[in-house]
Amino acid sequence: MAAATLRANKTSDVKVYDEDAKSFLKKSVQGNQCYPQSGEPDHIHWSPPCKGFSRANRNGGKDDEKNNKQTLLFIKAIKHFQPQTASYENVPGLVLPAYKRYLQFVVANLLHMNYQVRVQVLVSSDYGDPQKRRRLILFAARCDCFLPKMPKPTHGPGGLLPIKTCKDALHMLEKHTPSSSKSSGSILIGNKIIFNHIIPGKKTEDDDFTLIEDEPSRTILARARPHRHYNGKRYISVREAACLQSFPITHQFHGSLTNQYAQVGNAVPVHLSTAIARSVAIVLGCPV
Repeated sequence: MAAATLRANKTSDVKVYDEDAKSFLKKSVQGNQCYPQSGEPDHIHWSPPCKGFSRANRNGGKDDEKNNKQTLLFIKAIKHFQPQTASYENVPGLVLPAYKRYLQFVVANLLHMNYQVRVQVLVSSDYGDPQKRRRLILFAARCDCFLPKMPKPTHGPGGLLPIKTCKDALHMLEKHTPSSSKSSGSILIGNKIIFNHIIPGKKTEDDDFTLIEDEPSRTILARARPHRHYNGKRYISVREAACLQSFPITHQFHGSLTNQYAQVGNAVPVHLSTAIARSVAIVLGCPV
């Protein structure tokens, strides 16, 4: 359903492939003319499943090893396509002793292929997202290209813009009661129809985290038991979770309630991802 959401919201003529990355790469290597060929892409971005590396995944899962191996496909894609630049995003848990071998493998192979590498953990609230989400970011560039710089923070102390809070992100929705998961959750704000203002039908639990209205949110979760609203009475809706991820208010999510929360929680916060993309665009000579 993530691909359906992307197709429904895209504003440019971008082709969306809805298949496993391994299958996509195999078809390109085989020379399928419907797929990008070696030397065509200027940039490759890779955001593999992160649950296997996450501190929040305390119980593990049957697909963790499979998901972690998606990280290794990044190297195969770079080797095949030979892009000018590449970027990689995952949870900071990738530097933990149990998983750092994956990051070491990626960096070592990129260096062996004569790519320059830069790695840093960034915090989304430093870039204007109302969320303290931490993400490991890797930039790579061929030796004949400039290596993108890590984006400088735009929000925080030292004369930067104020950090955005949960209240900043959600205040426009405070007067609108969320609907049940059986509806589209449509509401009218100004002259715009806004969708996905829906919540689970279950009651909150004692160990749920409650948002603090004058602080950024904790990391938004990819599950249908989200954080509790700062009013303390209910869970945040899909739309509110999306606002804390800085999605445009008109961005509509498709699929079941669980799938919608997963799409929101699995995304990179919009302002952080924009800052990363801008760093790449600068070295590729694209408008920013």
